[in-house]
Amino acid sequence: MLTFVLMGAFFLLSGVASIDLYVVLKANIDLFQKYGTAVIDDGARGGLKIATELGMTVLSILCFVLFIVCERIVVDRLTATLRDVTVEST
Repeated sequence: MLTFVLMGAFFLLSGVASIDLYVVLKANIDLFQKYGTAVIDDGARGGLKIATELGMTVLSILCFVLFIVCERIVVDRLTATLRDVTVEST
């Protein structure tokens, strides 16, 4: 049961982080299209903003990997249970 709760939490966190990355990327592209290279010259892409985007990327990947690990645990438990039932019935 805990594995399913963790799977759901990691799935949601991965989705939220991915959506946030999409929104930030779209805003940056729109800003660049509107103002051109002046945006880069003015330093709109400061170090803190880049660090935040990289952090969200790492968080999204980490949550996805943890979701996959939980999925593997559930599949292993289910297949072990099915193997036990199959062995007992024969």
